[in-house]
Amino acid sequence: MCSNSNCYVTFFQFYWPITGTCAISFQLILLYLIHYKSPATLDNLKCFLYNTSFIQIILYTSAFVSQHRLLSNTSSAAVLSIGPCSYIGHRFCFMNYHVFMATSFAAGSAISITVLFRFLVLVQNQVTANQTYIMVLASYIAPIALLVLPFTDKWDFETVQTAIHIEHPTYNLSIYTSFSGFANVGSPQYLSATLLLSVGAYGITIGCILLTRRVLVLIRFHRHMSERTKKQAQTLIHGLIVQSILPFIS
Repeated sequence: MCSNSNCYVTFFQFYWPITGTCAISFQLILLYLIHYKSPATLDNLKCFLYNTSFIQIILYTSAFVSQHRLLSNTSSAAVLSIGPCSYIGHRFCFMNYHVFMATSFAAGSAISITVLFRFLVLVQNQVTANQTYIMVLASYIAPIALLVLPFTDKWDFETVQTAIHIEHPTYNLSIYTSFSGFANVGSPQYLSATLLLSVGAYGITIGCILLTRRVLVLIRFHRHMSERTKKQAQTLIHGLIVQSILPFIS
């Protein structure tokens, strides 16, 4: 068992470049397939797929730039970053961390509205362009709130750094030139953001699971779908189910 506080740093120094490159490459391939290989009949669905893919590219990029981990104290929490953002400064790393959290929420929202779209298509037979745009825009309300909230709080990185060294004296933090974090985990902004994230992680996941089950039942008994179309629709929904439960697992 590794007892050094930085024993996994070397592993993640290889992990992040490999996974980041692969993830962004796969998303770019997916964008190509959506744009050039999808039939015109899926124009409304393509809007949701584009939205999800672009959000995930931003998510993977911010994760790679940050490469952070959290270290909690009694009344504060440090964001320890060893990614490229550390060459710019700990303030930039902290801003990038909030972009990462907001896009994580946005990715979950994007998946949930895609499931909702499939449900509405089966129930209403069609979804108008206006309904599509409204769903996409509405899915950004909570992520934007999550992004803005931390910027209304007081940033006191010196207090965080002092608390870390006092409460974790055996930790080797020499690889972090300076680090950022939340000086007061009891502030209304921090608590509101945490609550919003919790509702998103569990609420979106549970909602998607219930809705996808209903969608699969509707697909199975749909009279105007060929077996091939049913299989394609079920494959898409199964993929969305896997994506939607990832926040719950993590």
